[in-house]
Amino acid sequence: KPIVFYVDRAAPEPIRSALVEGAAWWSQAFEAAGFIDAFQVKVLPEGADPLDVRYNVINWVDRATRGWSYGQAVVDPRTGEIVKGSVLLGALRVRQDMLIFEGLVGAHHNGTGGPNDPIQVSLARLRQLSAHEVGHSIGFAHNFAGSTQDRASVMDYPAPRVLLKDGRIDLSDAYGVNIGGWDKFTVDWLYGEDGEPALRKVKASIDQGQRYVTDVDSRPLGVAQPWGSLWDDGADPAAELTRMMAVRRAALDQFGLGALKPGEPVANLKRKYVPIYLLHRYQLEAASKLLGGVDFAYAVIGDGRETSPPVPAAQQRAALAALLATLDPKALDTPETLTAMLSSAQSGDPDRQYVIEVFATAGGPVFDPLVAAEVAAGLTLDNLLAPDRMARLVDQ
Repeated sequence: KPIVFYVDRAAPEPIRSALVEGAAWWSQAFEAAGFIDAFQVKVLPEGADPLDVRYNVINWVDRATRGWSYGQAVVDPRTGEIVKGSVLLGALRVRQDMLIFEGLVGAHHNGTGGPNDPIQVSLARLRQLSAHEVGHSIGFAHNFAGSTQDRASVMDYPAPRVLLKDGRIDLSDAYGVNIGGWDKFTVDWLYGEDGEPALRKVKASIDQGQRYVTDVDSRPLGVAQPWGSLWDDGADPAAELTRMMAVRRAALDQFGLGALKPGEPVANLKRKYVPIYLLHRYQLEAASKLLGGVDFAYAVIGDGRETSPPVPAAQQRAALAALLATLDPKALDTPETLTAMLSSAQSGDPDRQYVIEVFATAGGPVFDPLVAAEVAAGLTLDNLLAPDRMARLVDQ
């Protein structure tokens, strides 16, 4: 009897199709575990109630501000059986993606259908999001080390892979497609029925070099685990930060009125500038974890991971150099040509969504480049000087 997830009929096209496609990636993992046609995704039947316990539903909702997406399960407390999967995806999230991609490549790419079309890249992100939240609903936790092993898991938070080609921003490989190797392992481990003991399967994944890092060892500012980070990318966090700073430089040099759609208020440029100026934010956090880092595992006696070595000194020094480069005045500066554009006013009643997305100003709508610099420098220093990290550095 297959597991069937249903996508909310209220989701408009092309969003609905993207949600179906992304969620359906899990069928690859079930087939790899020996279950053919065991996982299916359909559109919710006409007249069906999305709260009906007989339907696993991917709900599409409107929200006033940004919020989490959720993948949850209604569980029978007596057996642990998942009775109903319930996913909640908010429309505001995809608007945030559009903001970023329009800021990176320009709004004139909208609707072109090419690799730099913000609409197409946002749909690629929605496929990832659908797969991620469905993964929670069928029993899987985050794995924030997946991004360090070539997109090994949709249960990581995927940063858009922004490339530079001939000095221009390129989004052709922004998001991966299909389920990852870690996801296939977890489906086989949890759902597989080949009689192989679960611990033996775990040992096999360790022997293949697969990493796994939980939320609690990834989210806090001063965590020690060097491979668990959110919205990061690449096998070497410090090298990726250096690369991302070059991408950010190109993005800032190219940023301007082209980020706006025809007829869009110029005041929205402030809103689109923030994620471009802070494009390196999450990779910075990832690189900082190499400093005072300790490569520990969730070890079981006999699996060969009983000891927890510190990150090699040379790797820590490379991370320190990459972090300090983010404090260079040239890196913190807002180009003079942008300052005047970023001071356009917005009329009408205050929009809370707008207010929480822009830098504080020098008074009224006037853009203050020193506020932006203070925010960016603070991100570096908060990560660099986290007390737990300092204590480990002293000890090491």
